[in-house]
Amino acid sequence: MDKYNESILLKIGILINTIFLVVIMCIYTGVKFKFDNIFESKKSKNQDNLNIIQDGNNVFTNDIKTVNAEIEGNVECNLPGGVQKKNCSIQKDIFHKKIVIAFPKGMSGYEQDNIVNTYAAVKNIDINISDVMVKVEISLNSIRDCNVEFSDGKIRLDFFNPINVDMPVIVVDAGHGGDDVGAIERGTYEKNINLTVCERLKEILDNDDKILVYYTREDDTYPSVEERIDFVNELMPDLFISIHSNWYEHSDISGTSVLYNVKDSSEFGSEWLSNIMCQEVIKTCNTNDRGVVDGHDIHIVRNSKVPVALIEMGFMSNEEDFSLLTGNAGQIKLANGIYNGIIRSLTELGKY
Repeated sequence: MDKYNESILLKIGILINTIFLVVIMCIYTGVKFKFDNIFESKKSKNQDNLNIIQDGNNVFTNDIKTVNAEIEGNVECNLPGGVQKKNCSIQKDIFHKKIVIAFPKGMSGYEQDNIVNTYAAVKNIDINISDVMVKVEISLNSIRDCNVEFSDGKIRLDFFNPINVDMPVIVVDAGHGGDDVGAIERGTYEKNINLTVCERLKEILDNDDKILVYYTREDDTYPSVEERIDFVNELMPDLFISIHSNWYEHSDISGTSVLYNVKDSSEFGSEWLSNIMCQEVIKTCNTNDRGVVDGHDIHIVRNSKVPVALIEMGFMSNEEDFSLLTGNAGQIKLANGIYNGIIRSLTELGKY
């Protein structure tokens, strides 16, 4: 090979290396690329509950509150060189007992030795690697939450039991979901109304640092009623709020009602909570008052071990209620009414 050809090959090599470095820097700064999935699994040599799996570059994110709580243990995740906090995302899926961390892979790859687990409640850790991303999935044996700390090139998850926090805890349930669409009116599914009002409520609750809130679903999925109430009864929150929309064959029937657990006869029990929620939604939304109703036929109501209120916000079959339930302004009103009921209830409990 003559010197001219050697020079050409050298320049091509430099160009390829430059392009590779530019791609890596773009990844670090947030530029998104789509890659075909690669799948390869191997068991960790260091920990029985640690796997490495190659897959696509799915990234999850959600808002994270820091909670003053007794820390039971932690998991540390060392980040590749150059990866900053802004490049990372966290999903805390407390309902499914799972935490997901995602970040760019970097040039040197990622190994299981970068994960340090000192928490006995960790069931399993999977490291999912694509061409450009690392996704660490931490599965837990029981319901636990965590504070997240970014420092010194690592992410640390400090786990705690929500039962032991020094703030009120509530669960919000968007009724139905997935294949269970609920009531249908004019092509509109109840499940979507319930979820949208729940999302508007979450926007309000996310700005309230005095309450710790968990959700049974935040997308169009269907946790079974057994899964929902099992979650509530394991977590034992101060309040359990389930959001629904009503329907009746006669369109002149309208208004708000709340179902309660007749087996709960305590002073600050389900009937007490349901009365407050009914009053506050009606006051905020000016709906017809249909009062509180025996909810014994509803699985999540009769089996709840904590104060529960299943809110039937209004009738999809009624013209005025339908506008409230489906319009953006009405959904914001409904969310505010539910929030007002939550705050009033927690205040009367002396917890807010």
